[in-house]
This record gives sequence, C-alpha cells and structure tokens, in this order.
Amino acid sequence: MQMLNRLSLKNPTYLDIGVCHPVIRNNTYMLYEHGYKKGVLVEPNPDMCKLIKNYRPENILLNMGVCADESQYLKYYISPNPSFVGHNTFSEVEAERLGFIEHLDIPVDNINHIIETYCGGRVDILDLDTEGMDLSLIHALDTEKYRIKIICVETFVCGTDLIGTVLEEKGYVHFASSRSNGIYLAKELL
Repeated sequence: MQMLNRLSLKNPTYLDIGVCHPVIRNNTYMLYEHGYKKGVLVEPNPDMCKLIKNYRPENILLNMGVCADESQYLKYYISPNPSFVGHNTFSEVEAERLGFIEHLDIPVDNINHIIETYCGGRVDILDLDTEGMDLSLIHALDTEKYRIKIICVETFVCGTDLIGTVLEEKGYVHFASSRSNGIYLAKELL
C-alpha cells in the first residue's frame, strides 16, 4: 500500500492472471481488502473460481486462461496431488516435467484482448502467475498501448534474468523481489 501512495495511484485497477486461491498467497487480495474493487481476476481452475466468487464477489472473474496467441482452447494439466492445486499448468513441457497427465480443455484468450475487453484498456497493476507461461505473456504484452504502472510476475519458473531483460526492453525497471516474484515499475514513474 505504501508503493501506491508513493506513486500517487488513487483507486488502482488491476489484472490478476493465475489467481489460484483468492486470499491465501494472493498478491491482489490486499488491494481488494482495502476497498480497491476494480480488479479483473483470471483463473482457469473451476474449483478455485468457486472460492473466488465467494471471497471476491465485487471483482470481475474470468474462468479461463490467458495466451500470447489467438483465443482458443488449451489443455489445462491438473496436478495429481490436491495439495498442489496451484501448480496446474497450460504448459505441456511443465506438465510433462511434473508428471501431470489429467487435463481439462479450457478456453484461453489473448492477454491484450483481455486488457482491452475486460479492463477497458486500463490496468495499473498486473499480477502474473501462470506456471510456465509468464515469459511468453510478457513478450506478447503490448506495453506501448497498455502502459501498466506496476508488473508483478512470478520469476520462479523461468528466472528473474529472462523476465527482467524483456521488461527492461519494454521500459520497466526491477524494483523489488520476493521469494518467487519480481516487481517491475514503468520507468517514467521513477
């Protein structure tokens, strides 16, 4: 919340891609809890969507995945261990590495189309956690048309260096890191 005050972000809009649990270990829940309800939550897991509807009823919920390409259906690989529900993935490579076999066919939509259609073309904060597809989504993100102020992206799978390099080319600066996330700010905010 201190960062929002420092950046003078009043009533920020946010897009949370790969929500998983709507409260536990969720990067946008604090925004919701503090009264910022202009959020779009994207989650492909139908079970998690039931929880999201209960805990975050004022956010817009999209029960789908996100892709870098055209809208389509993709295989959403399910962890055989119910304790690792947050590790489900659209990445065939990641699913194979983890031994996931069971899958659902889930609709996915292009990241830029979601921003335009469901966020009205304006997102202040992007939270991205897609278990192996984060880098491709960062590549596809049109940061010139949609100048997002803060990007929080999971760097655990592909590493801070790769994501940081792409975001730097798009005009973002690494601001901070947690155990599994990198936080990047648009250069013009500094």
